[in-house]
Amino acid sequence: MQELNASVAGSEPSVVTQSEGQAGNIENTSPPGQDNLSNAGIENTERERQIERYTRWFIIVTLILSLLTVILAFSKLFSQRKANRRLAHQRNILKQTLGDLKTSEEKYKALFSKANDAIFLMDHGTFQDCNDKTLEMFGCKREEIIGQPPYKFSPRTQPDGKNSKERALHMIEQCYQGKPQRFYWMHSKMDGTLFDAEVSLNMVRIENSPYIQAIVRNISERVRAEKEMIRAREKAEKATESKTFFLAKMSHEIRTMLGGITSSAQLLMNTKVTEHQSELLDIIDTSADNLLSIVNEIL
Repeated sequence: MQELNASVAGSEPSVVTQSEGQAGNIENTSPPGQDNLSNAGIENTERERQIERYTRWFIIVTLILSLLTVILAFSKLFSQRKANRRLAHQRNILKQTLGDLKTSEEKYKALFSKANDAIFLMDHGTFQDCNDKTLEMFGCKREEIIGQPPYKFSPRTQPDGKNSKERALHMIEQCYQGKPQRFYWMHSKMDGTLFDAEVSLNMVRIENSPYIQAIVRNISERVRAEKEMIRAREKAEKATESKTFFLAKMSHEIRTMLGGITSSAQLLMNTKVTEHQSELLDIIDTSADNLLSIVNEIL
């Protein structure tokens, strides 16, 4: 009996040890599907984090593009208004100059002695008499101009390339035939300084003898103003063309970027996203559509 108890007692530790080992094995063994579920949960969490991170970037990019669009729009509007004001100011100055010149031209219709134009009497193609304005305009004395032909106070050729002497004689001959002449002419002063002139030729009779009355008007300021107006108009046209090209380019680029944002947001909506992420994507899509509408109105 004692031997039996001893054998039983001696075997108990091994049994207990074996049982504990089995229990340990049982505790360390988990169902096969539990690891897969844990990995799937980790992947879903990581995916949600990535989507949320992308969503934040989309919002930031959208806000930056919106700000840039507004800045560009206001900048172009400001530049356009400034250019328009400058052009209007230049036009007013040119109009005022032309108005002053027109007023001066009306005053030139005064009598011979008070006229503000150079008035000549020509006989046989030479100057026979002139007013005081002639001496001032040509910078000469009376004896230096009386008896001289008109081409003497002209460059060799006119701006159109024609010979001054030949053209002057032709105009005088036409006038003697009863055809009044009015034309542009490049004159020169006694010192050789050139100036733009408007010349009118009419045949008059004095003591039953035909004479040519020549009225010479200095139009240098008017010609200069017209050239300035032409340059200002060409400059404005070039500026308008540049602005149109820039706006068209910006419109295309901005629409392209907004289209990419909208498409990306819609693609993300079709994936598995949380309710909060879906709301953020809706905001992105709506903001992009609103921004596109603003771009269409401005550009």
